[in-house]
Amino acid sequence: MANEPNMLEIFAIPYFAISGVLVWAIFQPFFKNVRYESLSPASITTTDLLATVFPICVVLSCSRWAIPVDGLTLAVQLIVLASALVYAAFALALGLFLLPAKTQVSFSKRMVVVALIAPFGLLLTIGWIGLLIWAAVYSMVYLAPTAVTIVASTIGLRTLGHWVCESDPTTVSSE
Repeated sequence: MANEPNMLEIFAIPYFAISGVLVWAIFQPFFKNVRYESLSPASITTTDLLATVFPICVVLSCSRWAIPVDGLTLAVQLIVLASALVYAAFALALGLFLLPAKTQVSFSKRMVVVALIAPFGLLLTIGWIGLLIWAAVYSMVYLAPTAVTIVASTIGLRTLGHWVCESDPTTVSSE
């Protein structure tokens, strides 16, 4: 019995390893030139608040698609709304940490970070296993396309991260 692997070694360690690789792959462009002692959140702007609407809409749309009409009681609707707001708050906080604190970033790049990269990077790094399990439940044939979709999403978010982090001659330093 002492030599048998427990469930942590079988499931949790590979999950954390792959999640760590996804975190590095998606968010690495934001941390390549930042010193860790200066890592602080950027100040919040109206753009950031406008960008949080997109992740909320995605969560509400997905829940409307996933929950049958018979199950839409008031309590379920309030739980879904609360979870969408909490998810958007976490995504906003992550987006503010990804944005440079001392540099002004253009409107479009700020929207991309707060509305796309932060929420979907967060969702992908936490929920990649759920996507694979969901695909395997329906059919093993869906497993390969889902894995390809996860890789393509990671590459797309990384490409957007590189675009946001490239130096823009129109941005002005606030120092």
